[in-house]
Amino acid sequence: YHEAGHAIVGRMVPEHDPVYKVSISPRGRALGVTMYLPEQDRVSHTKELLESMISSLYGGRIAEALIYGADKVTTGASTEIER
Repeated sequence: YHEAGHAIVGRMVPEHDPVYKVSISPRGRALGVTMYLPEQDRVSHTKELLESMISSLYGGRIAEALIYGADKVTTGASTEIER
């Protein structure tokens, strides 16, 4: 549910890079990963793009809260909150 939350929010918010790959296979310290692939190189970012990126980072945590309840959200989102 966590990675699906990232993918859905990333797909729905404006000016966000397209979802490239979603994996729920553990790799290293990550239990899953959602990758985005920019369509063009960027030198600077707009406020709208940055807000969309923040929204997609929180998408995993919100998905967990919706499915499992607010008291059962995992620590998987801790590095996303740091970003």
